[in-house]
Amino acid sequence: MLVPLPRDGVESPRLLPINEIQPYQALFARIREGTPASISDDHVADALLRAKQAGITEADRLQGPMMRGDRLCMRCAAPVTGWVVVNVSDPVPPMQGTVQQTLALNRQREQRVAMEAMQRSQDSPAAAGRRSEESHSRSA
Repeated sequence: MLVPLPRDGVESPRLLPINEIQPYQALFARIREGTPASISDDHVADALLRAKQAGITEADRLQGPMMRGDRLCMRCAAPVTGWVVVNVSDPVPPMQGTVQQTLALNRQREQRVAMEAMQRSQDSPAAAGRRSEESHSRSA
């Protein structure tokens, strides 16, 4: 199913598969609402990718965005703090390419979280106790 991305109350001509935009639709909308209509969706998608690279995963962690000349500035709220700045006069890739980069970033983070969880479960005292019990039962 294809859905138009909203843009200042007007439907954007760009269409993306809904399963691709769903995970970060609120963050995209938050950035889009703080930018003038003259700023392309390509730049908004690039700002979204940069925000996610800075650790912003949810719209409520984003303060701003605001325009300062040709720069789109967004402040990251806790636990990650800092600024994300995108120069909207710089060329950016088409939104579809940026969406693919964002999805790849999401997959990498999900894999890292899963690996860390698996490592923690293997390193936990309970897991060490189970391994010790298993080795005793094998040797008996």
